[in-house]
Amino acid sequence: MEAVVPFAATITYFSDPTHCRPWTDQTVEYFIKGHPSCIYGDFGFTLLFNRLLSSGMNSPQKAQVTIRRVLRNLIPFRGQLKHMIMGMYDEVHFKLLKQ
Repeated sequence: MEAVVPFAATITYFSDPTHCRPWTDQTVEYFIKGHPSCIYGDFGFTLLFNRLLSSGMNSPQKAQVTIRRVLRNLIPFRGQLKHMIMGMYDEVHFKLLKQ
């Protein structure tokens, strides 16, 4: 299974009424076989990749996304702040393999 879901710390997630559950880059860990966070049972999924994305790379706002990426990369400790600073990332892209 491969999915791209809205990152929880974005205005897009909060503004769209169809978004029912928040996702972060750590949410997928609840479905990975053998992971300490796997509380939903032993599904047998293996994580192939999991990354945060800035959306809109092919949109007319591509320049804004590029500027945001440059500014984001200047922030020290951005790995720890990604859940606190709104709009740092837009999407979570992950791929799971069923075992």
